[in-house]
Amino acid sequence: MKYNQEYYQRNKELIKRRSSEWRKTFKGKLYFQKYYQQNKTHKQEIQQAYHTKVKIAVLEHYGNGECACVECGEKRLACLSIDHLNGGGNKHRKENTGYGNNFYLWLKRHSYPSGYQTLCMNCQYVKREEKKECKHYAISQTPMFQEPKAVSTGSERMASPK
Repeated sequence: MKYNQEYYQRNKELIKRRSSEWRKTFKGKLYFQKYYQQNKTHKQEIQQAYHTKVKIAVLEHYGNGECACVECGEKRLACLSIDHLNGGGNKHRKENTGYGNNFYLWLKRHSYPSGYQTLCMNCQYVKREEKKECKHYAISQTPMFQEPKAVSTGSERMASPK
């Protein structure tokens, strides 16, 4: 085992070059395609587990050590997300990090910068409404839920004589 490590260290560049050249060949491409197809579900499970682990770590950090909403205490992972304390999250994600797993990875790689908190989606929407964070708020200040209008069923026409 030690010999393999020493050999690799002495011939690192040669090994990398040959490996790269082999991967570019038709045989190399077929090998990796076949390997991927045979191990696709296993690879996806590993990747999903890693992303879930990162998401939980980020949510715990911004949830004051607990994977829960800082406002209401909701603990279901599917309901939790990261909230920008001062708004502007959409612009920040478009410019810097992207969405979903990329955002959680960005927070972790940048040593959990300040300005974020863990909120459930209900508390996020309440905050957005109270602070008027939505860019469409100025356009439409109508309430989200309005009384339904009366719908004509057509029975009025049938009842009236011709």
